[in-house]
Amino acid sequence: MKVLIAIRGWFKSDDKTLDVDIGPRFTRAIQNYGWEAHYHRLPWPYANDYSGTIEACREIRPDVLLWDDDYILNPAELLERRSFMSAVRLLGVKIVPVYLDGWALREAVVREASKDVDAIWAVLPSFSFWNTLGVPVLHFPIPHGVVIEPDDTKPIKASFCGRIAGHHKGRLEFMGEGSPIEWDISDFKNEDKDPLQAYANYMARLGRSGAALSFCMRWLRSERVVTDRVFEAPLAGALLIQEYAPCVAHFMKAGQHFLEFTTPADLREILNFIEAKPEEAKAIRRAGHEHVVASYCDQSIIKQFEGLLNRCGQLQACQASPAVA
Repeated sequence: MKVLIAIRGWFKSDDKTLDVDIGPRFTRAIQNYGWEAHYHRLPWPYANDYSGTIEACREIRPDVLLWDDDYILNPAELLERRSFMSAVRLLGVKIVPVYLDGWALREAVVREASKDVDAIWAVLPSFSFWNTLGVPVLHFPIPHGVVIEPDDTKPIKASFCGRIAGHHKGRLEFMGEGSPIEWDISDFKNEDKDPLQAYANYMARLGRSGAALSFCMRWLRSERVVTDRVFEAPLAGALLIQEYAPCVAHFMKAGQHFLEFTTPADLREILNFIEAKPEEAKAIRRAGHEHVVASYCDQSIIKQFEGLLNRCGQLQACQASPAVA
């Protein structure tokens, strides 16, 4: 199997341009699975590189294009997108968009986008419209490639490792005076130039305190949307302390694999529990780590991707054959 991974290659934070680790993580995981993988680094906006992605398909001749489809962010580009998809299809390539920005998914836009693809990769199973699109959908996290064992010899402290940007305002209410949470706010000024090493450094920071706070995204949606930290925290050896979102129950169980909160009062109860019953907290952390490593390691993720591609072929065969009574 030969896969072309066309995914965003950089983003801007203030005046700094940063390489994105997502494409290299996909590439590493697919290669480690034994497939041939090529990374095509997309600029922003992606539509500016439709011709570049077509040329990469012509040069590499992949079986599958795993594509960071920005149509959900820029639906005005429908005509350009259709021309791009037609050109890729003429090369005999299966097209699987991966939707990384779950906060931006709107049913009407996804429904339009699904007309031209073979399958979809998105990690948000609670959205009700997936089963009505007529294409297979994979609800799985993207590859991580980093696993850190929990350190049971150290006390657990709660921390938040990430960004507090304009669309993260909901996080600010948890940052009151006297909070025992350690706030490790990213400014991206000291990131490693190698995106995979920068990601490994982030994972080490995420697991350092022993418990990692994870918030939802709400921008453009009323429904709470999970972030990658749901999987990263247990993989980094941390106890996941997760703000409630309906999608999380699809992947793990609250109280067994992680601790869940909705309000600042809920969060305070969790912090008190960790302090009063550290061994119970460590047991939940261990169970969460083992569950996520077993179910959502890179090998499992790409195996699910392989199953998705097989479902593409089965679905197409069913659509091409007359129904049997």
